[in-house]
Amino acid sequence: MRAKVWLESFFKHLNEIDDKELEDELTSGKWTEIVSKVMDKIGEDLYCGVSGRKPDTSGQEESEEYLGIDFMFFDKKDYNEETSVLPRVVVEHENNPSKKKIEYCLWKILCVRSPLRVLICYQPNANKIESLRKYLEVGVWEGNLMKGDNGDLLIIIGDQNLENKRDLEWNEYLQVFEWRSDSFKEWKMVI
Repeated sequence: MRAKVWLESFFKHLNEIDDKELEDELTSGKWTEIVSKVMDKIGEDLYCGVSGRKPDTSGQEESEEYLGIDFMFFDKKDYNEETSVLPRVVVEHENNPSKKKIEYCLWKILCVRSPLRVLICYQPNANKIESLRKYLEVGVWEGNLMKGDNGDLLIIIGDQNLENKRDLEWNEYLQVFEWRSDSFKEWKMVI
């Protein structure tokens, strides 16, 4: 599985979110719940089981996380409780806009061997998004985190300045960057 297939499913299921769910104030907990549902739907599309944080009806959060990673996708034909297999996708979803926290989340997913790693995070505005992109790029370079690695890496950054705009398309709110040729390049998706 590569980045394009995963991203197409991600945006498809974001577009299926009921507008009523988005009308309420999107607290980080509510948004995490929505992202969890989207991850499960992506798993169905890709014939993967998804392990991760699962909010339950009592307001408590169950955890099916492995290695402290928010979501891991395992191919259903390869995975069972008694078999150890590598995940097809690892995803970290970080609501905290702190560069250090986001850098740590990126480091976590890069420590796991997987064909695709995805970091979803948020920044207050477009300038902060660009600043974060550069900061993470330097971190990957200085830490030698992607040398010789053949997996894909996506960073999806939401612009919180646009959160309350009506009729906003997901590809306007979320900027996607892919690690290519030793830097993060913006990926323009047509959805």
